[in-house]
Amino acid sequence: MSTRGQGRYYEEEPDPAGQHSTPSELFDMLLNAQRKRDAEHHTEEADTLYIANSKGEKIPLSPDMYAPLETILRAQLEHKAVTLVQQDRMMTTQEAADYLGMSRPTLVRLLEDGKIPFEKLKKHRRVAFADVETYRAHRMNKK
Repeated sequence: MSTRGQGRYYEEEPDPAGQHSTPSELFDMLLNAQRKRDAEHHTEEADTLYIANSKGEKIPLSPDMYAPLETILRAQLEHKAVTLVQQDRMMTTQEAADYLGMSRPTLVRLLEDGKIPFEKLKKHRRVAFADVETYRAHRMNKK
């Protein structure tokens, strides 16, 4: 496996002793190896990370993308599911219930009790993802 850097390909460090048994440890090893190489060949462009699309075009990543991408990559390496949702997305009651891991009737009860804000369009309720996430975080903090 290689990581594409500023016009260079970085080959991963060999792991002859098999010391890095978990995907997270392997990710850390590869990240540290790339940082070491970047420090050795420091240029202003070396501070920019790129990804390549299917056409081979380099797309620069802004520094504020590093942490979310690292979280996504670590989850994928550990075979965990990852879902990306726009913060301003409106969800159906079924989508919100699925996200919270509860039944739709239970979610509707929370909506009607005022625990989660919602909008009603004719007969249909819509819930903002940000409000669902706020409720989820609050519920997790109580545990």
